[in-house]
Amino acid sequence: YRTGDDWTRTIARYDAQLRADLAALARVRRVDTTRVVLAGFSMGGDLAWALALRNPQLVRGAVVVSSRASYRARLTDMRTLAANGARFFLTIGGAEDATRRAGALSAARLLDSLQIPNRFREIPGGHTRAPAEIWNEALAFVLRRD
Repeated sequence: YRTGDDWTRTIARYDAQLRADLAALARVRRVDTTRVVLAGFSMGGDLAWALALRNPQLVRGAVVVSSRASYRARLTDMRTLAANGARFFLTIGGAEDATRRAGALSAARLLDSLQIPNRFREIPGGHTRAPAEIWNEALAFVLRRD
């Protein structure tokens, strides 16, 4: 996060890796690469958020834990996520850093405004991993297809 340029390059590097990994999986296994869900904590959550928004044709959602979720996508990509039934679950500690907390809340409001199904949960503590029951809830929500 030190500079915007470093973060942009990091996202691009992981984006290329995600696409390469999915292509490799599709070649060697019977994997439905159109139903990918990403999950991560802290910077991993920020990457899950960014990669989901950058790859609306591949990713069907994300579980974003203790992350600021500051990446913003083109409106057309966001609309593709909505059309494809993407789902997001965001969680943040009640005593989390103000910047990280504001980012997560902003991401949830963005999803709401675009009518992309999402849930936002506050958990006890600061910058902390979600307890198992929250992870279970998150996965059940994101993987559900209505």
